[in-house]
Amino acid sequence: MKKRDLEAKSCEVCGKPFERKRFPSGRLETPAAFLKRRFCGMVCYATWYRDHPDIRPQKPTWEAPQADAQKPEARPIVNHFASRPNAGRNLDARKPGPRPIVNPGTVAWAGDHLLLYLKMPDVEQETTLISFYHTVYSPAGNGNTALVLCDRDGDGWSPDDLRAIYTDNEGLTAWVRETLVRKPDHPIRQTDLPVLSATFEAQGHIGRQWTEILRAAGMEIRMSWWNFETPIYVEGPRGSFGPDYDIFSLLCPSRAATVKINGRKAVGSPYPREIWRATTGRALSSTLIAVAEVLIDC
Repeated sequence: MKKRDLEAKSCEVCGKPFERKRFPSGRLETPAAFLKRRFCGMVCYATWYRDHPDIRPQKPTWEAPQADAQKPEARPIVNHFASRPNAGRNLDARKPGPRPIVNPGTVAWAGDHLLLYLKMPDVEQETTLISFYHTVYSPAGNGNTALVLCDRDGDGWSPDDLRAIYTDNEGLTAWVRETLVRKPDHPIRQTDLPVLSATFEAQGHIGRQWTEILRAAGMEIRMSWWNFETPIYVEGPRGSFGPDYDIFSLLCPSRAATVKINGRKAVGSPYPREIWRATTGRALSSTLIAVAEVLIDC
């Protein structure tokens, strides 16, 4: 039998005979497609589909699976799924239950928070403390606020050392000091620190090497992070980092970092900060970039 001489078939719904389709381009329906076709058209196919609900695919459910309907599982603060697929099942009963997809709180701040703390071996006090907020969203607008405390030679504070806040948005910086930074004893809240206008430039690739360059009144401060560890994603519900906010962040600790002021390297090295152990389960480097951080008041 020639390909064009295939016999007509009968529709399984209406019984009407049908032959191979001729498409607008002039092409004829292939024999294989014609032999598989069971209906004369889409109307009969829709009728058959309606009358056979058992063959329809099940609608997906978007609810997270629960091991116990009375006691829903909580998410861990540190998300382990990227590195160890089963680690997320080791959940901490102290944490609250699963959060809704849409957070009911109010977004207060979003951006990157760069930390660069250095100190000398066997010395408790940092020689450099930099807390740098790159703000993408806030009620006070966007911009940069960098707290820089740097004892360049590690010989004690003197007039030639840096103790200032640098910014390209003074209104934002006032909001950061008063509202964003919640700890009353944080150095950025010290009222005697001058607030200086500056420009900011970023270079590199977070995860490989990252450099922030701050320029203000003849001063260039070059801050660099490299030799990064594997990133950690943190989901911090209210009560984990603070009593009245949720916080979400991609933490990128670095094993190495430097600060150069007008080309001159400041003393000190990164060190493990135990303050992280309570929330992440281990100490993290004192030189760390929190990428895409979001703080939500709740």
